[in-house]
Amino acid sequence: VSFSETQCIVACDSVASGIPTVGSPSIRWLSRESQADPISVNAITQALHRVLRHNGHLIHENLENLQEDAEHSRQAWLSAIANLT
Repeated sequence: VSFSETQCIVACDSVASGIPTVGSPSIRWLSRESQADPISVNAITQALHRVLRHNGHLIHENLENLQEDAEHSRQAWLSAIANLT
């Protein structure tokens, strides 16, 4: 569980590969059910149980969230580049 990465390429790769994923609340696109306090073993364990119980639903939700976040980031970069020219 990452403490502060907002994108976390490992979480991105896991979600894109269909692997149940748990991360910290810093990963803004990760569903609440997939988030855990990174310094709490109990919270991480509970989140692992949740994602394994609701595997298909959370994998789909997290993938949609990741895709939306990637598109939002792409648009922000295009806007920033357009303002440079």
